[in-house]
Amino acid sequence: MRFESNDGLLHAIQNNHVAACGITSSFTVDYNETVRTAARIESVDPGIFIFVGGHHPTLCASDFNVPAVNVVVMGEGEVTSPELIRCLKERGNLKDLAGLTLNLDGTQFSTLSRGFVRRLDSFPPPARGLVEKYSRRYRLMVSSRFPHLRLHAAVLIDVASAVSGYSMTRK
Repeated sequence: MRFESNDGLLHAIQNNHVAACGITSSFTVDYNETVRTAARIESVDPGIFIFVGGHHPTLCASDFNVPAVNVVVMGEGEVTSPELIRCLKERGNLKDLAGLTLNLDGTQFSTLSRGFVRRLDSFPPPARGLVEKYSRRYRLMVSSRFPHLRLHAAVLIDVASAVSGYSMTRK
């Protein structure tokens, strides 16, 4: 879910009994806004479980060892995030999930690594219509891992469904 303003985000959190909130931080330039957003969410409801993911958190999880962030999703969030939400709902042990770095009282604990998704077509197609009006603002990045893909990235807040904040299109 994308919000036009911080007020919209905070209003949605206050009025929807949000238990968990995921923030995508695709690039280093997004770092400060990601941390500020996490702090704003925490200020509205300190009980909300906040997790971040994306390129920067995957490469520099220690940058996100801040009070407002509970977990860093490492690598492919499309698989890990739904498992994380399910684990929280069932009150499971996050240490048993692969692909996480947990922030625990100022220290971090990394769970087992999760392998790369080998077949990108296994994911459902992106719902581009949801972000079409923002498409001119997206940054373009060509992935060195998948040079045949273009990744359109924007900082998106996904309160409802813990879905990744980027979409992929084939060249």
